[in-house]
Order: sequence, then structure tokens, then C-alpha cells
Amino acid sequence: MRADRLMRADRPMRRHRTRRREAGFSLIESLVATVIAAAVLAAFFSAGSAAGALQYRAGRNAAAIAIAHDLARTVGTDIPAVPGSRSGVAADGSAWRIDIQPLPVVFIGGQPSAMKGLVSARIRVAGKGGEAELAIVRPEAR
Repeated sequence: MRADRLMRADRPMRRHRTRRREAGFSLIESLVATVIAAAVLAAFFSAGSAAGALQYRAGRNAAAIAIAHDLARTVGTDIPAVPGSRSGVAADGSAWRIDIQPLPVVFIGGQPSAMKGLVSARIRVAGKGGEAELAIVRPEAR
């Protein structure tokens, strides 16, 4: 009988220990879940700020790209398509430079290719509105 009493007396302590262990596991699980949630939120906010920075930079570069396209339209008309460099300042204060070079003549079967008489114009724009670079091909002015 004594063994019976000892076993009965031991059972409530085991239950108490089991409840403590379960409570300890719940605490650990809660801490792990909190750490995971914090990591996910940090990644989310980091991605959001990176997207905002890219959008800001794209907006700034759009102005420079527009200026480069406007300058490209003038090569061969207002700006002669002859080898050399030209530079200036746009209305918004952006600096621009156009470098014009003849395209190399490639001989195919002993005959000059259709690139003869063409020039390559590289247009660079840099300023507060961002940076842009554009390359175009035009017939050489004669």
C-alpha cells in the first residue's frame, strides 16, 4: 500500500512538471513566432524603401532622357552630322555633350557595305535631373 500511496502522491507532481514544460514550450514558440514576424516585416519594409528609391531615380532620369531625345532630333538638322564634339547646357541647367564619329566602313566581298557615309552620334546628358546616354546613327552631312 505504501507503494500505491507513493505512486499517487507522485502523479500530481508529474502533472505539475508537465504543465510547466508545456508553458515553457509555449513561451519559446511565442518568441520564435515573434522573431519570424519581425524578420518578415523588416524584409517587407526594406523592399518597400528600395522600390521607392528606384522610382525616385527613374523619375529623375526621365528628364535627362527627354533632353537626350530632343538633342537626337537635332543631329543632322540644327547640329551638322559631321565628326566632332559639341556641348552645351539645356534649359533646365543639365550639361550635354554630343560626340559624332564616322562608322567604320566594312568591306563584304570586296565591296563597301551600306554603312559607308553614316555617322554615329553618342549623346550624354547629366544634371540635377539625372543622367542619360543615347546613341544614334545618321547619314553624314556632305
